[in-house]
Amino acid sequence: MAGPAAVQFLYATGIMLLISLAVFIAISLRTEAPDPEDIQDVVFDKGNWRKESEELKGKAWYANYRVLALGLAILTVGVVIPFI
Repeated sequence: MAGPAAVQFLYATGIMLLISLAVFIAISLRTEAPDPEDIQDVVFDKGNWRKESEELKGKAWYANYRVLALGLAILTVGVVIPFI
């Protein structure tokens, strides 16, 4: 095989990561930063964590995404460990 198909797929993932990082960094450096007020709802901070914690207190465990995420992480570890 010749051309791009000759690159082993594990190397290709690293190459794609480097290309993606270069594009991401270039775009970030060439554009101006957004107004902090515009991104306040999508940026993590302790205030958002506390506010969200208050909102989640009244919800059942199956409606609390943090409990579900923890359960999914435990399930993932439980499935992966037998293969190690």
